[in-house]
Amino acid sequence: MWPNVWRAVAFVKSPIDATAASAQLERRMIARTNVRKVRAAATRARLQAAGRQLFTLKGYHATGTNDLVVLAEVTRGALYHHYADKEALFETVFREVAEELAAAAGEAAIEFTGDPWRQLQEGLQTYLRLVAANPEVQRVLLVDGPVVFGWARWREIQSDYTFNQLCAGLQALMELGLMVEASPQPLAHLILAALNDAALSIANATDREGARAVAAAALTTLVDGLHKRGAQAR
Repeated sequence: MWPNVWRAVAFVKSPIDATAASAQLERRMIARTNVRKVRAAATRARLQAAGRQLFTLKGYHATGTNDLVVLAEVTRGALYHHYADKEALFETVFREVAEELAAAAGEAAIEFTGDPWRQLQEGLQTYLRLVAANPEVQRVLLVDGPVVFGWARWREIQSDYTFNQLCAGLQALMELGLMVEASPQPLAHLILAALNDAALSIANATDREGARAVAAAALTTLVDGLHKRGAQAR
């Protein structure tokens, strides 16, 4: 009888033991969750890298889902687990390229912080130079993007990375007395429309550098029309 009693007592954990066991279980669950998150992120990264490479080299329509999973070394199930379809993966790649392009153009203009008008023009001109020099931008953003998304959606996504920044820049120029007074939002839309059209003409040209030079000069003339000549910054 007594041995059985002691065995029964041995299985009754104290509140401290139960708390420690619960904490240990929680740590294990968190560790497993973190491993799953890391693996999922790695899978998405492989798919995104494969998509970026294939969409640039072959184009959206010539790239099949089998091409993507083979290059990424993942299963088709993994592709559809992380992305609803090929277009969803393309949008991820598109946004990554668009963000990098906008950031690079913005960084190039930083050195002209003391000359706000020059800073605006340099940001626009750098954008066009990068378009002319970068096959990813040409193919993903400007050749396939409008076809895959449709014009309205393409313009909306493009604006996610340029519109707010441009509006803020125009507003600052107006407050400094360097630009004609107007509502910055419509002006930003018009400038971006001109910028996007210039970028499209470059991406679809045989002589991209020649097309860039022509488009850059026209864009400079257009934007300079908003400049208050001889004005000093307030």
